[in-house]
Amino acid sequence: MADRGIASQVVVRRDEFQSPAFRWLHSALRLAVHNTDERVFRVFCSAFNEMFTGTLSASAILAESEGRRVDLLTAWHRAVHDVMNLPEALSLADATARHHRGGVDHASFAAGVIGVFDQWLEEDRDDAGRAAVFSAIEDDRGAWRALSAEVGRAIGVPSDPERFLQELDLRSKEPPVGSSTVSLMTIHGAKGSEFDHVYVCGLAEGIVPSYRSKSAAELEEERRSCFVAVTRCQQSLTLSYARRYSGWRKAPSRFLGEMGLQP
Repeated sequence: MADRGIASQVVVRRDEFQSPAFRWLHSALRLAVHNTDERVFRVFCSAFNEMFTGTLSASAILAESEGRRVDLLTAWHRAVHDVMNLPEALSLADATARHHRGGVDHASFAAGVIGVFDQWLEEDRDDAGRAAVFSAIEDDRGAWRALSAEVGRAIGVPSDPERFLQELDLRSKEPPVGSSTVSLMTIHGAKGSEFDHVYVCGLAEGIVPSYRSKSAAELEEERRSCFVAVTRCQQSLTLSYARRYSGWRKAPSRFLGEMGLQP
């Protein structure tokens, strides 16, 4: 694709956001709903430490929360003010505390935090040493905005925070693909998606169906996967196979014959 000047993107399902910034935002919203979840809290603290090269100890804050009988976010907010002096970190901690106390709804909180991330990107865009970090934030920002809009269409706006998170967790977190970019994905990765034009490659014996599929049940599963692939299109479908794979000659897939297509 690159040699021919065609924009393409390998689409891989992401169950979590890639950048510390959006992992932190996601876990902050989760904790606001379930503020005793220790696993999420550890992710929350780890992501915040990555963002600000901090040394906050999740275990110490958990112990503090239990000892003082306060919830995790309240104990974390105190810890940030005790050990950090970065204005950006303190500002996010205060915004999280306001959201946790119910002063700000989840959508406004997320929008405000993303606005901070946008400001970081604008101010430090020329910092070559952090290019990979900023690229991950930009990818996640695109994914968050697309997912928020998708969830909003599915459940309505304003939405219940717990329902919003449930819907968000069900969806992959990869960034949206541009309208002129070719999406490259596995058949299983394409489930539930639709495209104007679909190209299914590898319709050869030993590829689709896989050489590992020996039993009738396994072949039937391969047949269903092939059905998924060919039904993703809305306007055109192109099926292809090669005569050789890794130097080995291959016959056309039996599924082509079953579709009434004789290569």
